[in-house]
Amino acid sequence: MEELNAPSQEFLEGFNKGYVLREHKPELALSLRQTKFPDNQKDFQTGFLGGIEQKEAELRKVKSKGFSFGKLREQYKDELNLGDTAKGKDIDRE
Repeated sequence: MEELNAPSQEFLEGFNKGYVLREHKPELALSLRQTKFPDNQKDFQTGFLGGIEQKEAELRKVKSKGFSFGKLREQYKDELNLGDTAKGKDIDRE
């Protein structure tokens, strides 16, 4: 079995900074993604870009889950009577 090497400290630092920056300052993170890093910072750059991509993947996943549930609710609302639950029900009061 192939043994995986632990990521370098520079990679981890870049990943964390890219992730947090994409979370809190998305426009800045996306513009910095186009930046050319110096050759001696390739691990940092790889981690930085990986952190941005990881956060984007998580955001897409959350967005797609919310979209699909909302769409399903809307599509089957009438069949499942998800509207007003008391609507059309007579209450016997004796």
